[in-house]
Amino acid sequence: MKTFHKYGAIYKEFFKTNLSESLSFRLDYLIQNLMTLSFLATSFLTADFIFNHIETIGFWNKTEFFFFLSFVVSVNQTHHLLFSYNFWALSQHIRLGTLDFILLKPAAGFFIIFTRHLAIPVIFTTMVSYGLMIYFGWEVGLNGIAWLTLPFCLFLAVMLLLGIEVLIALLNFITIEGHGINQMRIQLQHFLRWPDFIYKTPVRLWMLPFLAVTSVPVRWLLNFDYWTWMFLMFLGTAGLWCFIAFFWPKAVHLYESPSS
Repeated sequence: MKTFHKYGAIYKEFFKTNLSESLSFRLDYLIQNLMTLSFLATSFLTADFIFNHIETIGFWNKTEFFFFLSFVVSVNQTHHLLFSYNFWALSQHIRLGTLDFILLKPAAGFFIIFTRHLAIPVIFTTMVSYGLMIYFGWEVGLNGIAWLTLPFCLFLAVMLLLGIEVLIALLNFITIEGHGINQMRIQLQHFLRWPDFIYKTPVRLWMLPFLAVTSVPVRWLLNFDYWTWMFLMFLGTAGLWCFIAFFWPKAVHLYESPSS
């Protein structure tokens, strides 16, 4: 409990610092909100255009696909808000040799590295994406159990996405310059923006972890017959984080400090 309180207090200070920094540049804050809203609008307008020419995508109708899309943007915005900036900061710390200042602090380096920076400007659009997810969940007719487990599904999806990206980010300790790694990480995110069944089998097998982030929870929320896949996703996410806990210290050991 004491540890939880300690890290809660640290995270509170991180939030206050990020909020203060963001509000110091209000025009940039406004522009980022407008750009993110534009992304949300174009995502749904593109899907609407497609459904003007077809009735279903796979076995999902327009309402079901829009619920999937709203879940996707909710995962994307949550990840962007809480974690996205930190991957760029990590690569910069490794390249400039400033990671020492974090590793020597009296708190877990992993926690500081991946929670220090928040994308405060997207708080509003994150709330918008949640509103869209609730609206289309209502439209698609989710039952009581689905509504109760929706927050857990969102949390699990974000944790799986974060785990995959942390695993990719470990390559920064080998490449030193992390621009390419971050570009690869961003490009792979495109796979989770479409349901898994639109891809051919070879792609589905190679990209299964990314495809599972959004496809498995939505499939389960719409049809509880997919509970096996949901359970496997839970086990896979837990296993992934155990894998990260094992390899993170080994990756940090590769870091070449300027003071060494």
